[in-house]
Amino acid sequence: MENKLKIVFAGSPKSSSTILQSLIDNSKVEVPYVISQEPKRAKRGNKLIPTEVAIKATENGIDLLEPRSLNEIKKLITGFDFDFLLVAAYGKILPDWMLNAPVYEPINVHYSVLPKHRGASPIQSTILTGDTMAGISIMKMTKGLDEGPIYRKFKIDINELDKEELEEKLSVIAAKNITSVLSEIKNKNIKPIAQNEDDASYCNKIKKESGLIDLQKDNSEKILLKFRAYKGWPGVFFRYKNVDIKIHGLKLADPNDDIHMENSGSIFKVTKDGLYIKTIDSKIVITHLQMPGKKIINKSDIYNAYSNYFE
Repeated sequence: MENKLKIVFAGSPKSSSTILQSLIDNSKVEVPYVISQEPKRAKRGNKLIPTEVAIKATENGIDLLEPRSLNEIKKLITGFDFDFLLVAAYGKILPDWMLNAPVYEPINVHYSVLPKHRGASPIQSTILTGDTMAGISIMKMTKGLDEGPIYRKFKIDINELDKEELEEKLSVIAAKNITSVLSEIKNKNIKPIAQNEDDASYCNKIKKESGLIDLQKDNSEKILLKFRAYKGWPGVFFRYKNVDIKIHGLKLADPNDDIHMENSGSIFKVTKDGLYIKTIDSKIVITHLQMPGKKIINKSDIYNAYSNYFE
C-alpha cells in the first residue's frame, strides 16, 4: 500500500480553504495540522471571526493551530516527520526552522505567473497592470519573497474577470493539481526551474486608500481596471464635496450615446442609466453606488434621489 502524503497546511482566506478541501477529499493525503492566522475582531459586535481555513479545519476535525507568533508551535512542528509544508496565502513570513521542517520541501501556491507579481497582492496586481494572462505558480519556498524555483505553472485568460472571480478560478486549478504535483516532487519525477530575475516584478501592499479613484487624473481604462482589481476589498470610491462615495457598479459609456458633456464645468450628469462621469479620455457610467452609512442604490435610485446633488 502506498504511503499517504503527510501535509501540514498553512493558509487563511477562502481561496486557501478551496485547496485545503481538495487535500481533505483525497484518500492519498493526510493533514495532521492546519496553521492559520488567529481570529480577527469583527467591526460590529466585537466577536472573534476565524479565518475560512480555520473554519474548514474545524469542520473536518483537523488539529488547528492559530499562533500569534510561529515560535509558539516550533517544538510541535519540528518534533515529528511530515512530507510537505504547503502554504497558500497564510499571510505571515515563515522562519527558517519552519522552511526546514518538512522531509521533502516547503511548497507555496502563489497566485501569479512568477516571476511577475511577487508579493502579497498578485491577483490585484495582475488585473491592474492590464495583463491578459493570470495563473498560479507551485514553487519551493526560500528565504526571499516568492523567489524560489518553480515546479509547475498553470495559466488562464483573464478576459473581463474581477478579482473575486479570478481568485476562485485559480483556486480551483490549484486544488485540482496540487496533490499530483506534490507526488511528482516526492517521487523525484519533476525538477524545479529557477526564476529569471530579470523579469521579476513586485506588487504593492493594498490599503483602504488604494481604492480611491482620481476623476481628474485617471483615464477610463485605469478606473475600470481598479474596479475589477479591488472587487470585494478595499472596493473603489471617489471623493465629491468631501464625501467618499463607493462605486458598486461601473461600465464604459457607449461612445455613440447622445450624452454630451463638456470638459469644462460639471463632470457629472445623472440620467436614468446612472451617473455619467467625464474622464480625461472618455465617459464612464456608475450604475450602483453607496453613500456613507447608507445602502447600495441602483441607477433609478441615483436618478430619483441624487440628480440635484451631482449636477
